Amino acid sequence: MKLLLAVVVLSICLGYLFGGRLHRLEGLRPRWWGLVVLGLGIQFVPLPDGVAGTDLVIRTAVLALSYSLLLAFGLVNVRMPGMFLVVIGLACNMTVILVNGGMPASAQALIDSGQQDVPASLPEQAEEKHHLLTEDDRLTFLADVIAVPQPIGQAVSVGDIFVYAGLTWLIV
Repeated sequence: MKLLLAVVVLSICLGYLFGGRLHRLEGLRPRWWGLVVLGLGIQFVPLPDGVAGTDLVIRTAVLALSYSLLLAFGLVNVRMPGMFLVVIGLACNMTVILVNGGMPASAQALIDSGQQDVPASLPEQAEEKHHLLTEDDRLTFLADVIAVPQPIGQAVSVGDIFVYAGLTWLIV
């Protein structure tokens, strides 16, 4: 959340630096914006915590629905500046989450980002949206393997980088 806030604030500052004005964002007319609200809202729904069977299927289906709604929004608005980068990022994140039943997070990236206590608290199997990366995970290059040091202190994925770059472009 800190990184998203930092990206938005930095983007607004860059926009002003390049002669933009905040009121110009009012001119953006995204279509089907309710998909974003619904897609993000679904990610706050409590998910079953079992590591296999019905719990895994339900968790994966809920996350697939969430990302499908977000991707639909991005595709409908792909002509907006930077939105194609957001779509690429969402597709990357959705892919790694679907093949692994959640987003794998590298223990080393968590430690390098200043979150030393998180690897011990994350289960090795999928629970909720994130789980500790294991040898069984696939497409791990798309997982949360990039450490963003303090004061942000977050592990992010390649998909997150695309999403943040697209949002920056849109705002600037």
